[in-house]
Amino acid sequence: MSTLKKLMAEQSPESQERIWAKIEKMRLIFLLKFLNNRNLLFQSKKTLSLVYCLFRADFFEKQKINCFGIGDEVAKGIRVLKQEEDKKFFLN
Repeated sequence: MSTLKKLMAEQSPESQERIWAKIEKMRLIFLLKFLNNRNLLFQSKKTLSLVYCLFRADFFEKQKINCFGIGDEVAKGIRVLKQEEDKKFFLN
């Protein structure tokens, strides 16, 4: 069993949830920094779609993520994209 699994098994369900939220937040920060460093963050809707697929819009809102100002803009872009997708779904 991996070290992470052993550690998680020793935690309460509430602690496990907090730990996974922190892990997701770290993954998100890494992804945003990677995309931003390569000037890919806002080049296309495809990038926002990718970010949305990897990290649901509700995750951004729940965690109140702010990656040095990047998180707020991405969350806003994702909400707009999600609204557009929802509109398309209902119009078709």
